[in-house]
Amino acid sequence: MDQRPRRLLDQTRDGLREKGYSIHTERSYVDWIRRFILFHDKRHPREMGAPEMGAYITHLAVALGVAASTQQQALSALLLLYREVLEQEPGRRPDPHRSQAGHLELAAGYGAVYSEAREEGWGEGQISIPCSRAIMRLARSRASWFSPASSHQPSTISYSISPRST
Repeated sequence: MDQRPRRLLDQTRDGLREKGYSIHTERSYVDWIRRFILFHDKRHPREMGAPEMGAYITHLAVALGVAASTQQQALSALLLLYREVLEQEPGRRPDPHRSQAGHLELAAGYGAVYSEAREEGWGEGQISIPCSRAIMRLARSRASWFSPASSHQPSTISYSISPRST
């Protein structure tokens, strides 16, 4: 009987089980690895390295807007794949664009709202933290509006800013 080598994701599962990882971590890591492979048009990870890892992690932050902790989990899964399953170093550690708490990639939307608030007579420091978070959520929800590829560009953004109660 012909013994075929085990598939890459099955080898990954076996490695995670040998190391005592939880089933939840196993599922998560395998999913990140699967997404990485699909992102690169089903190329085998042996053919890729740090530049491809960096491109994928950057894609997570910029295109999908994931949190820094989510990027770190995806990176950990990929490093485990390369070091433990493929038994090779991926090369220089990727230096992707990283998500950072409190920062927003959509500066156009965020800045537009603040500019208009200043025009309405709001000085710096008069917009409260909860209001800033609401503005960030608004800008994120309108992400496609600020994308260069988008054909829909609204002329105004509707929002309401009210003073903090003191």
